Amino acid sequence: DHLASVPLSEELLDPKRSSFGLGCTQVGSLLWKNAVLKRKNWCTTFSELACPVLITSLFVLGFSLSTEDHSHAQIFANATQPLYDVAQAFAPATVPYPTYAEGIFCVPNLPLCINTTKIKDDPVIRNGIEAALDGVALNYNGPVKVPSFDAYISIHSLFVMMGFTPGVAELHNLAYLGVLGFAPDTEQVRRLHRRLSRRWDSFSKLNTTIYKDENEAVDAALQTYSNSDQHWAVLVFDEYDVQRWQAPKVSYKIRMNYSTLPSTKKIVDEWVVGTSDEYRKYVASGFLTLQHMVETDIYETTFYDEYTPPPTLVLYPATETSSNEFYSKVGPLFGLVLCLGLLYPVSRLIKSLV
Repeated sequence: DHLASVPLSEELLDPKRSSFGLGCTQVGSLLWKNAVLKRKNWCTTFSELACPVLITSLFVLGFSLSTEDHSHAQIFANATQPLYDVAQAFAPATVPYPTYAEGIFCVPNLPLCINTTKIKDDPVIRNGIEAALDGVALNYNGPVKVPSFDAYISIHSLFVMMGFTPGVAELHNLAYLGVLGFAPDTEQVRRLHRRLSRRWDSFSKLNTTIYKDENEAVDAALQTYSNSDQHWAVLVFDEYDVQRWQAPKVSYKIRMNYSTLPSTKKIVDEWVVGTSDEYRKYVASGFLTLQHMVETDIYETTFYDEYTPPPTLVLYPATETSSNEFYSKVGPLFGLVLCLGLLYPVSRLIKSLV
């Protein structure tokens, strides 16, 4: 109705008028028409203006309410408190060394014996030990000495004697262990198996199997119905030519359940604030223990040398950092959400122009 009452300008009908002036007149008429429509449909106009402002305000509000996490510079080689907490938790259950009786566990290479029966019977001691062990698995970033094969099996035996049930997935292999598989069934692998049984005292206590090939080993590992019949790992040797005073030709891989090891699909975990604890799985799962076991055999067989101690895992020092958890998780989506917020007003604008 408003547009019908507007008289046409004579200049607009003049064919001699310049194209520039005609274009300016048409743009002015179009803007005037849109202004009239915007005033008439004021609710729609308000929604177009408020939509991007409201969405941006939500981001600003969330950022203002969030707190900034500040991490001081750390030297992880000096962190030992969680290990001290574990020693304090075991202290009420220790007995004089040596003590030989049922339920007594003596730690290899240490003058320390533990009464596992007392741990089972006393819920206070048991809960304290479980809390301390879970605390190490979740919060400890200090130096960790990779346990040797005998030490790893001894820790598993201690867990079994005290009936320990892990509260975190990192300690699953230590608590339940399982079958250690070898593949393929070749003379070189069988000689390795015999050397390991002579080299490590705990090897004969472990359930080990030599499979015909890798596929058979993997199929057997997948046929797991409970923690009692699981596979700890499968050592697959593509090549294992180790001889005295000759360069070894070795190619092998350690296959474990994917849940017990960190993922290697990406180098940096963008969703972790601070230090990721995934690296501890390499120690707790026994991956580095098995690697040290195989490489010790390579070294001793090649050079006929003494036992090589296992390595110590230490994190690199961390610099001082500041981060905002809200911004780190929602920030990358801000551009996308802002585009979605502008989608409605831009579409209305294009519709009015066309």
